[in-house]
Amino acid sequence: MIIRSTYLAPLFKRYGTVLDCLCKAISKDLNSFDAIAFRGASGMMIAPMVAHTLKKDFILVRKELSEEKRHSYYELEGKETVSNYIIIDDGIDEGNTINKILAAMKNRYRASFCYKIFLYNQYGINTDFRKDNYKKIPIVYT
Repeated sequence: MIIRSTYLAPLFKRYGTVLDCLCKAISKDLNSFDAIAFRGASGMMIAPMVAHTLKKDFILVRKELSEEKRHSYYELEGKETVSNYIIIDDGIDEGNTINKILAAMKNRYRASFCYKIFLYNQYGINTDFRKDNYKKIPIVYT
């Protein structure tokens, strides 16, 4: 299979490794959250499989309609009620995706709490990633 992409193709080549590392890291906290939140194309490749493997619900936080054409008018899709959740993200940006996920989750699930953020990236985490923005949320690098 040939995937023409500067980002998704390398991720696809390491898919099994990324999936295994995330599942292993997240499995230590299985009783501490009830859903996995994610956003974007790379998140869609990874998070649903992690959720399926770990028998957890997932929540897709869609990009705004102004950012891209999308197939749904719902901003969030997934579980109706959430207490604690984790975020899976590639950590490439400066935390913009995580900020959008946190804001959308707070808007929809007012009483929910982000337990941890799990970052994966085949290129290594961006050194510009602003982990200080999330002082109260533990970040796990896989």
